[in-house]
Amino acid sequence: MAAPPRIALDSGALIALAHGNVDARAHLRRWVSEGSAVLVPVPVLAETLRGSARDASVERILNREGIQFISVSQSAARRAGCLLGAAKLPASETMDALIVATALEGGATDIITSDSRQFRSLAGIAANIIELRSIV
Repeated sequence: MAAPPRIALDSGALIALAHGNVDARAHLRRWVSEGSAVLVPVPVLAETLRGSARDASVERILNREGIQFISVSQSAARRAGCLLGAAKLPASETMDALIVATALEGGATDIITSDSRQFRSLAGIAANIIELRSIV
């Protein structure tokens, strides 16, 4: 029997969940009930939290049982730089590269994103990139 997928959320996926997208929330419940690890690379926090009352809906998702955080390690930061170089992307795309590298280092098999083209160029074949529109 294959191990359940390890699904990483990017900022767009987290925001869709926080804004109550019914389909996205149904997928999250299904993933957790099926034993999938739901991963949030910590750079996603910097993209989604602003230190205001508006953060409450994001915090509710982040505090759900089954959500795991993946910190940025030195090796993930180095990998992010290599991914940027390989994809020929500018330094302005560092945050996305950090999200991808951190997700990969955390063993993500799938990354849910609203920016699939860029994430595919960064991740290559190392993870299945799923466009948010295809699940919601």
